[in-house]
Amino acid sequence: MGVFKGIGVLVFCYTVYCLFTGNVYAKDKASGRTVYKADEPGGYWTIIVIYFGLSIACFFFF
Repeated sequence: MGVFKGIGVLVFCYTVYCLFTGNVYAKDKASGRTVYKADEPGGYWTIIVIYFGLSIACFFFF
């Protein structure tokens, strides 16, 4: 397994974990912040979709 495939698997596992917990940590400007599903559902699902797409891209395209 290549490095990028491993990173893709790890990002996918983190995405699934975030789906179960209802919060996700994402970069925000110079630092990062936790986005909660209950507080910002639109932002939460946007980040989940981006992380899922990143995991698929790392696994299949790199």
